[in-house]
Amino acid sequence: MSYIFYCSNQTMDECFQKALFGNTYKHWEKVQKIRKGDPVFLINLNTGTLYGPFTATRKSQLNLDPYAFLSSGRNYPAQVEVKWGRVMKLERPYSKLRFLDGLQCRLTPSQTVKLMTRLIEEDNQYIHRWM
Repeated sequence: MSYIFYCSNQTMDECFQKALFGNTYKHWEKVQKIRKGDPVFLINLNTGTLYGPFTATRKSQLNLDPYAFLSSGRNYPAQVEVKWGRVMKLERPYSKLRFLDGLQCRLTPSQTVKLMTRLIEEDNQYIHRWM
């Protein structure tokens, strides 16, 4: 399984600077299933851009960094640390991958392969800003 996290323009830099993605406690039941080595993706809801792939560096946990994302005025305690090598981006993923319906969090293995294939096909830009 892989997992999609969401960010905003306000939280995106912090996600990359801390190599930490978070979600609300409401989604902890799903987030807690993330294990070390699982693929993770990030969608910026303001721009509609998907970034990835990332790899979970450890099992997800509540409040790995209890101060993360506080500047957004929201609480995202369901967290996972990530690492990355080559980060690609996919513009308008919802129009290109029909299975991305709404704000789903978990992807099946088949959906993960389709997403990775699309990222590689588009292979448009590397993201160096956070490297």
